[in-house]
Amino acid sequence: MINLILLILKILVIILASILGILLSLVLIVLLVPIRYQMYGEKKDEIRLEGKASWLLHLIYLRFTYESNKFIIRLRIFGKLFYDSQNYNDKKKKIKREKKKKNKKVKAGKRRGKKSRKVNKENEDKVRTSREIKENRIAEEAADNVVGKVNPGYIHEAIDDIKDTIIEKAKEEFIEEPIEKAMDKDKEKTDKDKRDNSIMESIDGTNETEEDSWDFHKDSETYKGLFGKIKAFLQKILKIPKKIIELITKIKNSIKKLYFIITEILEKWHKIKAFLKNEVNKKGIKNTFRSIKKIFNHIRPRKLKIDVEFGTGDPCSTGQLLGGLAVFYGYYGEAAHIVPNFETAILEGTIFCKGRIRLFTLLIICIKLIFNREFRKLIENFNAFKEEL
Repeated sequence: MINLILLILKILVIILASILGILLSLVLIVLLVPIRYQMYGEKKDEIRLEGKASWLLHLIYLRFTYESNKFIIRLRIFGKLFYDSQNYNDKKKKIKREKKKKNKKVKAGKRRGKKSRKVNKENEDKVRTSREIKENRIAEEAADNVVGKVNPGYIHEAIDDIKDTIIEKAKEEFIEEPIEKAMDKDKEKTDKDKRDNSIMESIDGTNETEEDSWDFHKDSETYKGLFGKIKAFLQKILKIPKKIIELITKIKNSIKKLYFIITEILEKWHKIKAFLKNEVNKKGIKNTFRSIKKIFNHIRPRKLKIDVEFGTGDPCSTGQLLGGLAVFYGYYGEAAHIVPNFETAILEGTIFCKGRIRLFTLLIICIKLIFNREFRKLIENFNAFKEEL
C-alpha cells in the first residue's frame, strides 16, 4: 500500500516537474530568442516602404508595406494568416454598405407609409365633403318648403313695422339729446378761446398774425435742439474722467495678475533648479540616461545602408544642411552615402536597415535600473516635487 502511494506521488512530481520545465523553457525561448527585423525604403516619385519582423524561425511573422498612400499589415502565426488589414478594411466597407442599404430600405418604407396616410386622409376628406353637401341640400329643401307655406305679404308688413319702431327710438335717444349737448359744448369752447386771445393781446400789447406765431414756434424748436446738443456734449465730457479711472483700474488689475503669474513661474523655476541640483537626483538622472542609451544601442540596426541625394535649390541652405548631417558622421560612418545637389531642389534615395531585439537583455537593463537606490530615490523625490508644484 505504501509503495503504491509513493509511486503515485512519484508520478505526480514527475508530471509537475515536466510542466514547470516546459513553462520555464517557453519563458527562456521567449526571452532569449531574438526578434529580427528588416526594413527597406525608397523615395523617387512616391514613397515606398517595406518591413518585416519575425520570431522563432518565422513561427510569428509580421509584414507591412506602404505604397501609393496605402498602409497594409499582415500577421501570420504558425504559417496561417491571422490578421490582414486590407481584408479587414474591405469587411468594414461591406458592413458600411449593408448599413446604408438597410437605412435606404427603412427610409423607403417610411415614405410609403406617409404616402398611404396621405391617400387615406384625402379619401376621408372626400367622404366628409360629400356628407356636408348632402346635409346642406336637405337643409335648403326644408327651408324652401317652410317659406312656401308662409304668406310673403304678411312678412313684409311685419318687417316695416319693426323698422319704424327702431328709427323712432334712435331719434329719441341717440340723435336729439347728443346734438343739443354738442352745440352747448361748442359754444363754451368758442367763448373760452375768445377770452384767451383777448388776454394774450392785452399782455403782448400787439395783435400777432399767424405767420409771427409760426416763426416763434420754429425759433423755440431750434433753441431746444441747440440746448439738447450742448447738454449731450457736456454729459460726454463729464463721462471722460470716469472712463479714464476705469481704464486705469483695468491696467492696474492686469499688471497685478501678470506679477502674480511671473512670481509663480519664478517660484516653480527655483524649485526645479533645487530638484536638479540635488546630488542624489543627479546620479539617478545619470543612471536613467545610461540605461536608455544601452536600450538604444541594443535596438539600433546592425546593418545600415543609406544612399541619398538631396538639395534645397539654394546652395547656402544645402551647405548648412550638409554641415548638420556631418555632425552625425560618427554614428552612421561609411554606411551612409550622401550626395548634395547645389543646383536643383531634390530628395531621392534608398535606405536599408537590419537588426535584432532580444527581450532578455532589455529585461536585465530594466531590472538593474529598478533596483538601483539612486533611481528609486529619484522617483520618491519626483513624487514629492509633483505634490509641491
